[in-house]
Amino acid sequence: VAAGPLFDIWGFGFKSGEFPDDAAVSAALAVSGMGRLVPRMEDAILPDGRLCASRLLASPTGDIPQLNFNAIAQGYSCDTVASYLAKLGVKDMLVDIGEILCRGVNASGKPWRIGVDRPTDGNFAPGADLDGFWESAGTPVGEMPDQVGQDGCNNGGFQGIVTSGNYRKYYVRDGVKYSHTIDPRTGRPAENSLLSATIVAPTAEQADALATYCMVIGLEAARDFIESQPGIEGYLIFRTPDGSMSEWASPEFGK
Repeated sequence: VAAGPLFDIWGFGFKSGEFPDDAAVSAALAVSGMGRLVPRMEDAILPDGRLCASRLLASPTGDIPQLNFNAIAQGYSCDTVASYLAKLGVKDMLVDIGEILCRGVNASGKPWRIGVDRPTDGNFAPGADLDGFWESAGTPVGEMPDQVGQDGCNNGGFQGIVTSGNYRKYYVRDGVKYSHTIDPRTGRPAENSLLSATIVAPTAEQADALATYCMVIGLEAARDFIESQPGIEGYLIFRTPDGSMSEWASPEFGK
């Protein structure tokens, strides 16, 4: 979230057709990075509950960090709406705000079934061309056992599912495709064989963040990461060396 300057210089470049030069990327990198922030957000909260921007800095010198929460905003919104509905007594639900959080069963008493779009360039119509499906646990809320996560919290049977990809937001110049996903390590668009990453997690916010993370680190690292994380499942679609499309799914994806 502390890579806001990088997102800005590339976002403006995609709009104008003029990409940032090496000097601009270096300047943005210099004022980006989670290392510039205090480890705990709570340390930056004032007594009246407001967030103090200057207290966010790990060092008292330097510009105030420019934060960008776009990678988790829709997932967070899903969780917030679902929490509100649950407090009203709604048990079975699917909240879709670009990303998805679901619980329980659908109106027919069956698991929620979510399609994964085929990541072909220009596929702007969700559900029009699907590559695969994911089914929720499909347990009626009243019959759910206590589900305690690795952090010791009961998430109430919620499952977030989010797909990140480079097939709807990208820019082509001189025959080269530039992803909208920026690698904060290099300050430039991520370059790897992943076309889309679908993550299932206990919350939509977590799934949203991890799907973006996988798109940055690439196929091999994403696969290793998903397999190492309890409570996380994934479905990766990637371009093979011969130019065809292939898929990898973690063992429990959709089961």
